[in-house]
Amino acid sequence: MNHYDSRLCLLDSSAMETIDHSGHDADAEGTSSGYDSSDYSSDEGVSTTSKSRSFSQSSSNPSQGRSHPSQSSGRGDVMMLRSTGDLQDSLSLILNMPEMCDVTFLVGKEKAPVHGVKAIMATRSRYLYQLLLQHQKHSSLERSKSKKIKDSAFAQKLTISIPDYQIGDFRAFLKFVHSGKANIDFNNVVGLLCASVEFGFTDLQTACTQFVQRCQNQGHGPALLDLAWTYQHKRPAQKLICQEEGIPLLETLHRDTYLAL
Repeated sequence: MNHYDSRLCLLDSSAMETIDHSGHDADAEGTSSGYDSSDYSSDEGVSTTSKSRSFSQSSSNPSQGRSHPSQSSGRGDVMMLRSTGDLQDSLSLILNMPEMCDVTFLVGKEKAPVHGVKAIMATRSRYLYQLLLQHQKHSSLERSKSKKIKDSAFAQKLTISIPDYQIGDFRAFLKFVHSGKANIDFNNVVGLLCASVEFGFTDLQTACTQFVQRCQNQGHGPALLDLAWTYQHKRPAQKLICQEEGIPLLETLHRDTYLAL
């Protein structure tokens, strides 16, 4: 199993940085808003971590990083502490605390409840934001029609049906959304790949694509094919099916359209 860490919104370790006199973070321009996933890191050293990037910046520039006795400090200097080493793990715990969440996804045919936080998901992906906003408006209309529903505290929590994902796959995806971490393995890689494309997480998509390619290079392509058929209505799974069976993608799309009729 490979372990991938997203550097989208979070830093992996504590870092102390100086802020210029205007009050802006010195490296704020290089951070992401959460709507554009960019890179990832793995335990094989594919890319550098946020810790090493932050440290190298502060080490190479004497005006940043930890203060030194030889440096003069004026009243306008500000030291900003970023302590996010445990933040990712803490955020992932939210998924196991339904009372702290305000969204419940009913996943799969079993409609298993998987919980999340609207504020986190909306800032992480514009596609999730639009999904949440759409259901929020619908829920508000329903509550306005019935006083009983409006006064119910339980009904105020947003409920969204996600019938076309496996429970474990979607739970792993939401963990990545909330904490920036994903444990990608053979069983969930296809589901995570489909979710990453559908909801716009390009760093997770890159990690899943490389994991799939590695499995194919090791001769596990036929086994992945069985998992891909589980998501045969998702475009990434269709591409995988076409690769393994040698079917043109256009032919597969036409066949799906015919079956839908």
